[in-house]
Amino acid sequence: MIRALALIAGAVLAFAPAFAQPRDGSFESGGDLFRGGSVVIVDAPGLRDVFSAGGRIDLASPIAGAAHLAGRRIETRAEIGGSLYAFGQDIRVDAPVAASASLAGYDVTILGAIGGNLRVAGRTVALRAPVAGSALIAGDTVELAAAIAGDASIAAETLTFGEGAAIGGRLTLYSDPDSPIAVPASVIPAERIDSRPLEDRPMFEHMTGPGPAALLLGFTVGVLILAAFATLAGALAPRGMARLSAIINEGRFRALGYGFLTQATLIGGAILLVVTIIGVFLSPFVLLASLLLGAVGYVAAVYLLGEWVVTRFGALEADTLPEHALAALAGALLASLLVLIPFLGWFVFVALSLTGVGAIAIARLRPRYGV
Repeated sequence: MIRALALIAGAVLAFAPAFAQPRDGSFESGGDLFRGGSVVIVDAPGLRDVFSAGGRIDLASPIAGAAHLAGRRIETRAEIGGSLYAFGQDIRVDAPVAASASLAGYDVTILGAIGGNLRVAGRTVALRAPVAGSALIAGDTVELAAAIAGDASIAAETLTFGEGAAIGGRLTLYSDPDSPIAVPASVIPAERIDSRPLEDRPMFEHMTGPGPAALLLGFTVGVLILAAFATLAGALAPRGMARLSAIINEGRFRALGYGFLTQATLIGGAILLVVTIIGVFLSPFVLLASLLLGAVGYVAAVYLLGEWVVTRFGALEADTLPEHALAALAGALLASLLVLIPFLGWFVFVALSLTGVGAIAIARLRPRYGV
């Protein structure tokens, strides 16, 4: 049923080892703890917020603020003074959470009271502690064995009720009309239940996308914005763009290769900074530099593509602002159409960006290898 949640959990399980290190890596600043590893045990006193990713995470000491946890197996055995955000395979909340809780996993068990709103999704969900606010619950199999003070929205194929189950507000129940779920009157009176078919549940796979008019408008706006940036690049730095054009014409694959090496150096450097722990604060800036350089390279490549088009088909040399704008618009339109091609579009985008980055690297660094 919950295919989107399975994708979320799978993504967490796939990327959690990337954050984990063979040995426990930890950094603390201003009461906030950042820790990753194959096995992470948080047992330091006086912590405020905790950010942790790994294979197994055990929150064993109370924290005053929020907990942000991603891993294969997550267990909170100490009180959380703020909100809890947990994404993984097996999630077990054993201690109270003072504020709200947002949980997504395969098997989720809640044994600690939730002081705010609860948002939980998984294949199996067991709520065995009270919720002071409202609750949004989605799962194949859901067990409700505690009181929910506010409204509740539950989407489930199988829903069971245990001792202490109660809903203080209204219940919106998404279930299979062919296998209706009977809700005991002791849980909530029938007049406060809104039953809806399971296919109408507000899950990711049932979200409605934008219509054709919105898609066309978005495409047009995107082309115009890209063309505006490319026009500025061509008009403000004509000599630089001419230099980049000459470099690409001398060797397109050479520019592409240098672009790949440049971005690999930046991204690899960011990962090494994280490994050193000391440089963890510099890592986001290096990644930001890589992102900005990729954007600049893409804009430059788009302009040069448009200049090539208008030169070949219009016998036009871009010297004035209107001519720069025409070249930029042609490049932006052609590049945007190519990027829309299923599967191949992404490779076109990456190739244009890396080619532009490589040309910039060659122009600035003037490498002599291979010349």
